[in-house]
Amino acid sequence: MFDRLDDELAVIGKLGFESYFLTVADVVDLVRGLGIRCAARGSGAGSLVNYALGVSGVDPIRYGLLMERFLSPLRQALPDIDLDVESARRTEIYDAILAAFGGRRVACVAMIETYRVRHAVRDVGAALSLPPVEIDAIAKAFPHVRARDARAALRDLPELRAAGLGEQRLDLLFGLVESLDGLPRHIALHPCGVILSDSSLGQRTPMEASYGGYPMSQFDKDDVEDLGLLKLDVLGIRMQSAMAHALVEIGRTGADGPTPDLDGLAPFDDADVYDMIAHRATLGCFQIESPGQRELVGKFGPETFHDLIVDISLFRPGPVKSDMVTPFLEARQGWTEPEYLHESLIPALEQTYGVVVFHEQLIEIIAAVTGCSLAQGDEIRRALGDREGQERVREWFTRKAVERGYEGPSSSRCGSSWRRSRRSGSARPTRRRSRCPPTSRPG
Repeated sequence: MFDRLDDELAVIGKLGFESYFLTVADVVDLVRGLGIRCAARGSGAGSLVNYALGVSGVDPIRYGLLMERFLSPLRQALPDIDLDVESARRTEIYDAILAAFGGRRVACVAMIETYRVRHAVRDVGAALSLPPVEIDAIAKAFPHVRARDARAALRDLPELRAAGLGEQRLDLLFGLVESLDGLPRHIALHPCGVILSDSSLGQRTPMEASYGGYPMSQFDKDDVEDLGLLKLDVLGIRMQSAMAHALVEIGRTGADGPTPDLDGLAPFDDADVYDMIAHRATLGCFQIESPGQRELVGKFGPETFHDLIVDISLFRPGPVKSDMVTPFLEARQGWTEPEYLHESLIPALEQTYGVVVFHEQLIEIIAAVTGCSLAQGDEIRRALGDREGQERVREWFTRKAVERGYEGPSSSRCGSSWRRSRRSGSARPTRRRSRCPPTSRPG
């Protein structure tokens, strides 16, 4: 553990991010000091430094999380720590951060608001000199849809036709409205991005006051990252507010016993809770309450907290589109044996029965087959995000694997079934049929 901590501190020091980590820790302490629920999410939970500072409550060593997915000397993207806070009190956090650090060092991130149908109707109607009362009535009649769907809404929604919006005299209006779809209209306050900097922030980004009076950079989140500015994402989560409200109600109603400490409930080993989840009684349970999730947990039957982590990770676009759910469930329930493309992949895939579920597993697979470092493995994983990058990775991966004694890709359902060659001295596994690592980012 101490070796890993030393390694992480060395990387942070090399990149010059010490003050950023300490500032984020100060912000977390500030939020919790206000009595607001706060939890870190995303790749930042893979940092032991974040865990030691109290930013994250997840032990990365216990759960096999990699620092390299969050930060490494090779990573082009800047670190981005996400904090889940109570949505009902998010503006309180902005006020507290500004009061603590000052408007010269802190700014909110902007976002580009593009034309949707209501904004487009108002602006086009004003340009055509239509009566303001009529413009207001037309705009309010439409649902919140894209500007390009204005005529489709007129065709599909009888209430719009009944209001007389299908008249020929309005053809020019709706033609111009549709032509504005997706064009920038104005900048607005981003719902979570906060820039943390020094007193020179105003010299590196144009600033203005948001509608709510907060200092706001005129750059959006992508511009901020391209400029090398460090930001913190303060995400308002309604479930955090619901949990805080539940504790208040427990105290208000005078329930017997002390108010429970939600952050001190570990270990998560209540068999009745897992029985409830296995019986799909999860309405109101964050992340496992959708119809699809209720079906999955019923088939999965989670028995431990780690099972819930796997379940939530499986129910994402990558694993679903790559058909990872079915082979996982079959192996999990004992209907089939776990299958691995090669024995060298067993350490990375054993906990998920031979199926790639986590980003960390893909990084470990790349490192195991090609011999690269975990930091290089994360850069390769990131390159899989587009078609051109996938082709580059395929060529590089093939060459490196062959150099390390794996046979070339043989014809298989996934196109790249790798085996150790006989001259490498390693026995071929008895089972080679497996789900290959996906050609797009998992989960």
